[in-house]
Amino acid sequence: MDEEPNAPNNPRGLPVSPDGEGLKRGTRVGEGALREVAAFILDHPRSGPRVLTGELMGFSGVPPTVMARCLHEGFNHPDGYGGAMKDVKVGSMQMFIKNYGSCDDVGPRNSQWRKCTRSPCWNRKTENSGN
Repeated sequence: MDEEPNAPNNPRGLPVSPDGEGLKRGTRVGEGALREVAAFILDHPRSGPRVLTGELMGFSGVPPTVMARCLHEGFNHPDGYGGAMKDVKVGSMQMFIKNYGSCDDVGPRNSQWRKCTRSPCWNRKTENSGN
């Protein structure tokens, strides 16, 4: 979470946010992973809670997402990497979903159109930046 854009350890060297606001207005630096996990939890299948149905994907198609801790020297460690607990990074991990193209490539006559409109509707409903 400390490697997000505008965070102190972001690997691209972007300036640190002076007021804690993320790249998108209304977001906070370091909360991106929490927002992604929350979006997955809130996006339940139409048939009911995942616990009861066993379905992975919710109505809006947010892929399964969990909080994860990872230790690797390839991450940005400005004070050096020692393989200690202080070097552990925390963030979200999301299931890979193959991209079949943009919704712009799919016309309203195509059966996939409904699926294309779910994600933008979900982002508006949850005020998610869609990252």
